[in-house]
Amino acid sequence: MIRVKLYHYPGSRSTRIAWLLHELGEHIVHEVTLVDLYDGDQFRPEYTSRFPLHSVPAVEILMTDGAPIRMTESGAIIIALSDAIPSAGLAPSQHGLSAERADYLNVIHMCGASLGLCQSKCTDR
Repeated sequence: MIRVKLYHYPGSRSTRIAWLLHELGEHIVHEVTLVDLYDGDQFRPEYTSRFPLHSVPAVEILMTDGAPIRMTESGAIIIALSDAIPSAGLAPSQHGLSAERADYLNVIHMCGASLGLCQSKCTDR
């Protein structure tokens, strides 16, 4: 089973990943670690040693063979996890291009570009 550790700050684009982890439910094992952006947690050596760009969101995905995969782009994380767990039924087939797959990819990237800005404007510390 895939294990995911999400480095999260409420109101950031990591909220998209937290929602995805909820949707994946029993298909994965996950934990969420708070990265307080206002306290500078993203600049601490223990964080930048894993994520040199000090980005949030960030995930560490431990595959069934124990190999870690580290990612920081929310859209890419959503696509990777949704594609990795087809039994969850969250993503259209990735075999070839279809109208369904194109719409799915378009919405994923639109949400990151457009809705992410709205979300950040509505968040107050």
